[in-house]
Amino acid sequence: MWQKARVAVERLQDLDALEKELGGRIMNVRHLSEEEAEVEYAPVVDDSWFVEVWQGHAELYIIDENGFIVPAVQKYEVDADKLAAVVSRVLEDYGIDTSATGQYYPISEAAQAAFQALVQEAKAKRRPFARR
Repeated sequence: MWQKARVAVERLQDLDALEKELGGRIMNVRHLSEEEAEVEYAPVVDDSWFVEVWQGHAELYIIDENGFIVPAVQKYEVDADKLAAVVSRVLEDYGIDTSATGQYYPISEAAQAAFQALVQEAKAKRRPFARR
């Protein structure tokens, strides 16, 4: 699941480009010398959603069609058990609990399948300010 790569230290200046090239999110960086570093990264299955852990609470977020980051419960009416299954799967994949603050993208097909099961049955909420 976790993978490592050696990279030139100057490539760490543009983490977005490096993550795109690696196909995953960089989690750890270890400098091997002034010129070289080892990055540990997790290949991301889907970057349109993630679980955020903050102050002991985990919440599922979706990046919508406009690029806005929206809590899943704000966008959809979701089944609480299926939502919990998605969050649990992501945390389990990373080997963490809700004490590990951060944003965690899906890194397993099981997490992606749990997410798909959640959104396929979810009903989109109507925005209160949407035109009719």
